[in-house]
Amino acid sequence: AVSDALRTAGFLVREDTDVAEAAALPPTERPDVVVLGTGSGDRDPFAATEAWTADRQRRPQAVMLVEGANPVDRLRAAAAGADLVVPADRIATEIPAYVESLARLGAPPLVVLVVEAAGRVHGWISELLEESGLEVEHCGDAVSAQAALARRVPDVVVAAADLTGIGPLALARYARQDPRTRLVPVIVVSNEGDGVARSEALHAGVDDVLPAARAAADLVATVVARGERGRRISELVHRDPLTGLLNTTTLRPELEH
Repeated sequence: AVSDALRTAGFLVREDTDVAEAAALPPTERPDVVVLGTGSGDRDPFAATEAWTADRQRRPQAVMLVEGANPVDRLRAAAAGADLVVPADRIATEIPAYVESLARLGAPPLVVLVVEAAGRVHGWISELLEESGLEVEHCGDAVSAQAALARRVPDVVVAAADLTGIGPLALARYARQDPRTRLVPVIVVSNEGDGVARSEALHAGVDDVLPAARAAADLVATVVARGERGRRISELVHRDPLTGLLNTTTLRPELEH
């Protein structure tokens, strides 16, 4: 039923029964979405989910469980890494709609606007993110970042705390005031003694403040997690769930822009 519903919606479907073998596929052959049944008594659906989600860099865009006659422990499914649990009687409607939503979100890489102090041409933040496969646009100050945001809405903004002139908190406030960018996650990388208080940053609309001492280890994971979640929230907020078209709240600011 799952395969038929997705094929009818126009998706390429491959059926596999050996989860371990399928999960070991090379990245170029791995699917975008995995749908796992829970009806087979000889297979643990939570272990199967973990086999697909354990490697963060190689996991599919979504892993779903189909709930059969026996209820699925949804908290345990979430702990295993499942993105969605779908009752069997709603397969034909919910799974194609969810997959279509993922398709509209676009495939990686995420687009990151990095704002580092003038004089640092592609500093360590930009280099780190580019080496991780993310698409990076670099700006030397908040003024040029304002122009960049007008040209293109990124998935994430990462700003160094030691910007000269207009600082990262003002940039975050600016992003929150613009309907086109108010949902874009903003991350500030701070140095010891730069005067950025976490409480003040959160009040300004910053999502995360990462100390530079541990940012190298945490930055990529934080950017990817914030960016992917931001894409999903943006999809829910900006588009009509039935048609996938921009809703009135989003369309008006885009037309004005």
